[in-house]
Amino acid sequence: MGTLVKNELFKLRKKSSTWIMILLMFVIMLLGPILTILSGSEVMSYTAISSAGALWLVVTLISSAGSILSMEYEYGTIKELFASKYSRGKILISKWFTIFIYSIILNILLVVYTGIIYYAGRLLTTNMSFTWSENAISGETVTTMTESFFKNVS
Repeated sequence: MGTLVKNELFKLRKKSSTWIMILLMFVIMLLGPILTILSGSEVMSYTAISSAGALWLVVTLISSAGSILSMEYEYGTIKELFASKYSRGKILISKWFTIFIYSIILNILLVVYTGIIYYAGRLLTTNMSFTWSENAISGETVTTMTESFFKNVS
C-alpha cells in the first residue's frame, strides 16, 4: 500500500492545479491585510488572516480529493489499478491517506503563511495594533472595511 500512496502523492505533486491552489491560498490570505491597511483600520487580527486561508484550504482539499479519483477514469488508468495485485479497498484507502497527508502539508503551509503575513504586517506598519485573540472576520467587519475602502478611494 505504501507504493500506492507514493504513486498518488507523485501524481498530486505533478498536477499544476495543486500548485495553483497553494498559490491562490497565499494570495487570498494576503487580501485581508491589504484591505485592512487600505481601509485605514487600526486593528489586524491573526485569526482573520488564518481563517481566510483555512476556508480556502477546505476548498483545495475537496477539489483535490475529487480530482484524484476522476483522473483515474479520465486517463483510463483505473482499469489497470483494479487489475493489479491491490484490492479495491486498498486503492481507496491509499487515496484517502494521500488526501490526509496533503491536508497536513497544507495546514503546515497555512501556519507558516499566516506567521509570515502577520509578522511582515507588524514590520511594515507602525500605527496598527495586532491582536491574537480577536474573533474571525464577521460579515459586519467585512462590510465596514469595504465601505471605508471605497470612501478612501473615491
